Amino acid sequence: NGERTLPEILQISVLGEFVTSKAIYKLINKGLIEQIELEGPKRPNRREEEILLVLIAKTYSTAFQVTERIIQRKLGAGKYKILNNGFINQKNLYPFLGSLVKERGQIDGEDLVRQALKLPKELRLWKLLNALNSLLTEYLKLTGYVLGENVVRQIIFEIKKEATVIMSEQTEIIKKYDLDTEFYKTLKVV
Repeated sequence: NGERTLPEILQISVLGEFVTSKAIYKLINKGLIEQIELEGPKRPNRREEEILLVLIAKTYSTAFQVTERIIQRKLGAGKYKILNNGFINQKNLYPFLGSLVKERGQIDGEDLVRQALKLPKELRLWKLLNALNSLLTEYLKLTGYVLGENVVRQIIFEIKKEATVIMSEQTEIIKKYDLDTEFYKTLKVV
């Protein structure tokens, strides 16, 4: 009906991403539906998209590293590995992120750009942010379960403080694509 984007349809579908994508593909091929451009699409040009992807890498890398740092400070090096193993298990649920999110939650911006540009343009940002938000949410929930809500609040405070500095580097792009809104919404969910 021209009101929803493909990522929005995939997100609300109860059939799952693959089945929904396949159904939409078949409908397009049969001429029953057609792809249209919505007015004022938030589609970045190549350079702008690369800047946005590097900012995403820096922001989420910072979030994971802050979480790791505080967990390690609370638990010490030995017991810290318990939560780190939980993080690795969560990361493995998102194959796309498996090679991007390195040890200690570091994300290499150039590597993320290379990998993300291999994804279909229409789904690229949605798929990347969906996976990173889910991973961050699950990691913070696991941390809350093990260390308590006060520690999670402390982690979220530190993440916001450090992420704000990163996002201030490119405020125009951040606002244009609502990266800040999306990121802070994820932190509120926990």
